[in-house]
Amino acid sequence: MLEPLIWDNLVPETLQQQILFSATSGEWQWSPHLLIQQPGEILPPILYFTRLLSTKENSIAELTDRISQAAGRRFLCVNSKFNLQIAMAPHQIVLGKPHKDSGNPEWVCIYYVNGGNGDTRLLQSEEGNITHSIEPRRGRVVLFSGSLWHSAGRPTHGHRCILNLHMAEQR
Repeated sequence: MLEPLIWDNLVPETLQQQILFSATSGEWQWSPHLLIQQPGEILPPILYFTRLLSTKENSIAELTDRISQAAGRRFLCVNSKFNLQIAMAPHQIVLGKPHKDSGNPEWVCIYYVNGGNGDTRLLQSEEGNITHSIEPRRGRVVLFSGSLWHSAGRPTHGHRCILNLHMAEQR
């Protein structure tokens, strides 16, 4: 599967609230984040934070089960964390550095804790063309191959909060 799977109604409101509670009830760590910029352009620093989350939390297990059922595969969540970006310069639209998630996960799942801006972009290669641009919507779930390059758009207002899951397919 190289096409991403996108679900907008997979996560019921009660589970969305549990995930939001998990996002707001722990300590966050500042994380330096590289940005792509035009030659000669000077960008202000971005406020980018991460918060690790136990894969044993009930909300993670329930979300993993729902994704497994919707995708028709059996997944195991092997790593999970929240990522939070806070807009600092509303006049600039900047992409995060194209990357593959560390640890080379078999599958990457992104759950959007909030709506807003800062699209997730899937790319053909590190320097390649954008193949998909996925708008953040509260409760949206995106599943794609861990082999795909991707990038987070920087929010131009408000904040962008996602739950990032690394998944392994159980055969």
